Amino acid sequence: MSVTWATLVEMLARMFLGKDKESLTAASGFDTKERDCRRADETSALESVYPSATANVVHESTDDTVINTTYLNIPIPDTPLVLHIILPENHPYPFSSSLPPMYITSTSTSPGSSVAPYVRLHLLSMTLNSPSILQRGDGEGMGLLAAGILEEEWAKIVAEGPPDVSEVLKPLLASDTKEIPQDEALSTEDITVSRETSQRTPQKKGGAFLDDRSDATILSDFEKTKQSHDYIRLLADRQKLPAWNSRSEFLNSFKNSRVVVCVGETGSGKTTQIPQYILDEFLQNPSSSSPRTLQIVVTQPRRVAAVSVASRVTAERGNDRSVAYTIRGESTATRRTKLLFCTTGVVLRRLTVGDGLKGVNVIVVDEVSHHWTLYASQFVEVSC
Repeated sequence: MSVTWATLVEMLARMFLGKDKESLTAASGFDTKERDCRRADETSALESVYPSATANVVHESTDDTVINTTYLNIPIPDTPLVLHIILPENHPYPFSSSLPPMYITSTSTSPGSSVAPYVRLHLLSMTLNSPSILQRGDGEGMGLLAAGILEEEWAKIVAEGPPDVSEVLKPLLASDTKEIPQDEALSTEDITVSRETSQRTPQKKGGAFLDDRSDATILSDFEKTKQSHDYIRLLADRQKLPAWNSRSEFLNSFKNSRVVVCVGETGSGKTTQIPQYILDEFLQNPSSSSPRTLQIVVTQPRRVAAVSVASRVTAERGNDRSVAYTIRGESTATRRTKLLFCTTGVVLRRLTVGDGLKGVNVIVVDEVSHHWTLYASQFVEVSC
């Protein structure tokens, strides 16, 4: 059996709506000519409100037949979003309360400006579950309704921030987990910790994370890392970046100033190299701070950036476990972490309701935003 794109999108809608395997498009006995007239009227109405909206007909094969499928494409003004409504020729829409398949794309595909897939899934879920959509009567067009809801939901994300990834994915993750009876529940003594979990429960001393190694061992491990093949190979690439030529100048300013502002062209190495210069400076001159309690926090404006930059820097440091990331709901930090990449929101929460960044030696703020001005007085160490 051949599965069309409309079928796959419809299955996604069923998950978000909590429907069973019964098709959302099941309907019969409708007048196709009247339906097509209604669709044409709605397309005209859409184009009058959203001049960039288009309607494209695509020929899709399923088994031995060819289905003509209409795609309504509605760019949402003042957002990077496009709403796509799929209207197969065997679908009753707009007759009956049956929802046509729909999905959302981003107008930008570049990593820095595209809308994350999980955010688009969240927007789709909020649109499908909107009372205005669910209570739509037979014959009532959904294009204008859905586009309006999408505008409102995007405004909420802009004002309040993106949703939690785990919450968005809940409807998509089938779970067969059964509730464990109370008398069968494991106590903390029964739990076996694996995969070096003990290092994911950092011991603290005086508010600082305490490495499980001595200062001498940390420095020895660092010297071994610098001799590794991966470190040497990537160091050659690092030295080609413009930031390398300003390394000495930066470190001189760093050692003599409480705050250093770095400005450079995109791709010069500001994000990936400057935090490493600071880390190397502390490790090569341990008299200024004990390597066991060294903490350097680097903020990133987005979750994807925090994860990707941490991955790159981890590789450049020979996977020595000194680099980690923390985003909302996820952290790879261990007691050996020295360089922690995290979102701005995570750091602000630590400042306001957390530990106040106690024990942090350096804060590297990548892409300063106005939010930081509210907390500038709380920077107790060196900010960069």
